[in-house]
Amino acid sequence: MDPNAQLLPQPGFAQPYTVHVAGPNDPHAQPQMGLANLAALAAAAVDLAPEPAADPAQARPAAFFELQKLQKEIAAVYTTPGYGKNTRIDDVRSIIEKYGFTNRGKSWKRDGIRLYPPEHFPPLRGSAMRSFNGIKTYLDSALAAASPSHP
Repeated sequence: MDPNAQLLPQPGFAQPYTVHVAGPNDPHAQPQMGLANLAALAAAAVDLAPEPAADPAQARPAAFFELQKLQKEIAAVYTTPGYGKNTRIDDVRSIIEKYGFTNRGKSWKRDGIRLYPPEHFPPLRGSAMRSFNGIKTYLDSALAAASPSHP
């Protein structure tokens, strides 16, 4: 019998079975996935992560995918029964704030809204967004500008 083997009870059976426990110099030892190995793998994964692009043209695809996600979230609110053409900017306030849009107006009331996109999104053309339709229009034009196929 192997000197490094231990007898362990097998669940549901009366006879024990043998399990090989690797010794420090055992040539048949299997690699163990311990915490140290997991930490090394995590560190290697971090090293493989791409660094943010210094060139704004290379940063476009990231903004493009974020804009697509934002557009889908806003469309989900718009297509919810009871909203549709009656959707107000306040109905999507938490969504647009989550993506970094800022209101430079006096308040979130109808006449006080002046929304601006975050810096990593394409710049706003014209005046600030003041309505739900303004957000939809901005997203359409920003997606076209941030598209990877757009020059």
